[in-house]
Amino acid sequence: LPASVDYYVLIVAVLAAVLVGKEAFGGYGAYPFHPAAVGYVVAAVSWPEQVFRFPVPFAALPLGGTDGVQLVESASAVLKSGGLPTTSTLDLLLGDYAGPMGTTFNLVILSCLLYLLARRKTSLVTPACFLLACAAVAYLAPRLGDIPLSWPWQYAGQRLEVLKFEMLSGAVLYSAVFLVNEPVTLPKNGASRAVYGLLLGFTSMMFRYFGTYETGVCFALLAVNAVSGWLDRVVTGFTAHRKEVRPRES
Repeated sequence: LPASVDYYVLIVAVLAAVLVGKEAFGGYGAYPFHPAAVGYVVAAVSWPEQVFRFPVPFAALPLGGTDGVQLVESASAVLKSGGLPTTSTLDLLLGDYAGPMGTTFNLVILSCLLYLLARRKTSLVTPACFLLACAAVAYLAPRLGDIPLSWPWQYAGQRLEVLKFEMLSGAVLYSAVFLVNEPVTLPKNGASRAVYGLLLGFTSMMFRYFGTYETGVCFALLAVNAVSGWLDRVVTGFTAHRKEVRPRES
């Protein structure tokens, strides 16, 4: 969420995440949907005028409200309108641009990923597939209005520029590290997790491209969480069928 949201927005989002997203289904280990995504979606749908406006970096925020504070749109909003943000690559990496709290400092997020990998607290399969799907959609079908329908090798420089902004803004990298690998909502099978990541990345980009709101990953999480168990059954059944067929062929 932005640092400028009113306190009641944050309180309602947390209550929705804990009570509706988690406890209503039996608490930890029993919920089918990512609780944080539930809380975010409730806040985004209820107060979009607050959730999608962000204070300028280094702006002083008073405790009592945001009167007099300059609020701007994020880089994702510029991309959604068919434009290209002017933020430099260094600022994208260092988080010196408007966006949700905790999602803009991409170097810190990457450092957290390295720490989690070193402690063996996370896996790269699902996040890598998620990022791959997001990158493929961003490169093959860029939202920049200046790029006409063309072959992937045409306008490569402009495509890569759009790809940079798509991947380093809109909470994509943050989601890959902290949201995608939620152990309760992940499929159990390794192959299912790869398919889950690809489907989640594609769905996230579709929400970003065609949805009402510029940040689509939490909406996509709720949609793909609904088929997580089904993915496990389908992929496991397909794998078992392949193992049965091979001995008969030999």
